Amino acid sequence: AQEIGICCFYECTSLRNATISSVITKIGPSAFSGCSSLTTIKLPSALESIENYMFYECTSLAKIDIPETVKYIDVFSFRGCILLDNVVIPENCKVIESNAFTDCSSLSSIKLPSGLKELTPGIFQSCEKLASIEIPESVVNISIGAFSNCTSLKEIHIPANVSKIGNYAFYMCNNLETITVDKNNQNFVMSNG
Repeated sequence: AQEIGICCFYECTSLRNATISSVITKIGPSAFSGCSSLTTIKLPSALESIENYMFYECTSLAKIDIPETVKYIDVFSFRGCILLDNVVIPENCKVIESNAFTDCSSLSSIKLPSGLKELTPGIFQSCEKLASIEIPESVVNISIGAFSNCTSLKEIHIPANVSKIGNYAFYMCNNLETITVDKNNQNFVMSNG
């Protein structure tokens, strides 16, 4: 496999654009971490994972097209990408690890894959512009702090398969007005609604 190594472009603070050859199948952890001027990147079409800290603190990155081949997004992958506003996670992706999108303060829209089982700890923590999100029916666990400090979150629907909502899951979501629970959920029920 052709790959880009660990921390390859770490804190290359003047790097603005990157196009990665389609022969690359693996990009190592923290490869673009701290590239604060990176505005655009074209990822290879055969990429299978977004490794830990890959785009950590890429504070100028406003858009990312994640290839359909990506099956796994590791911890802190996009943490601190403060301009990132719209993300579509490919349907092949089955795992998004903890804090993957923490502190993406401009994130207002994210499309999650239908096979996702867990919203991991802190996955959307401090995504202050996230006003709504569709949680896939496949999700069984909304982990600790998953949406903590999502101050624009106005409504949330708990799907039928959710059996656990962790501590602090919606902590400090001070604009959360409506929580609905799927009528087929055997673990949680709606009261007065």
